[in-house]
Amino acid sequence: MDLRPHIEKFAIRMTEVETELGDPKVFENNRRAQELGREYARLKDLVAKGEEARYLGLANMATAGGAALARLIGPVIDFFNAQSAGLGYQVMLGASFFYFVAGALLLLKIKDQRNQ
Repeated sequence: MDLRPHIEKFAIRMTEVETELGDPKVFENNRRAQELGREYARLKDLVAKGEEARYLGLANMATAGGAALARLIGPVIDFFNAQSAGLGYQVMLGASFFYFVAGALLLLKIKDQRNQ
């Protein structure tokens, strides 16, 4: 998955927010200034100058990590298949479902600041 279009989109928005924050009239509306400040902080974390390659590196590590873990699950599948035919695949799918649900529940903890 190529993340460059997403990073470019964030970089463009960061430039827009920087421009708005540079206008002294923005601070006449305290709420708007706070919203822009929070958005700027989030965008700065996403698109720090010279750090774009880091995000591509994280995506590559996630892909390589998944491939490495896939090689480890083979012996686990074989162990459970030795106990009962097809049991290893059921265990693998059950574990995958568990991790999917756990990840989805963790995502629910992320608060959307735009609606506050």
